[in-house]
Amino acid sequence: MTATTASLTINENDELLAHDFNRLVKSIASEDKMYAHPDNAHSHLRSTVFGIEKTIPVSNGKLILGTWQRLILWEFDTKNRRRKLIISVGGD
Repeated sequence: MTATTASLTINENDELLAHDFNRLVKSIASEDKMYAHPDNAHSHLRSTVFGIEKTIPVSNGKLILGTWQRLILWEFDTKNRRRKLIISVGGD
């Protein structure tokens, strides 16, 4: 994914955990703080902290994830964006 205001994470896709994650994100880079970058600096900072790419093993055409693990795209920007995921598969 090529994004400067979104992040890709691997975690449990649970509503209460998502709420906790949002609270954590806001404590790290609050919308209420003054930043030098106009409009959406907090979105860029959040994406930088949580990252935009992941490496996940694949076996027999399936992602190898834990029982509760899911890929989650977090959109931090202040307006809706269309995102394109770029998936690269490598191996022997």
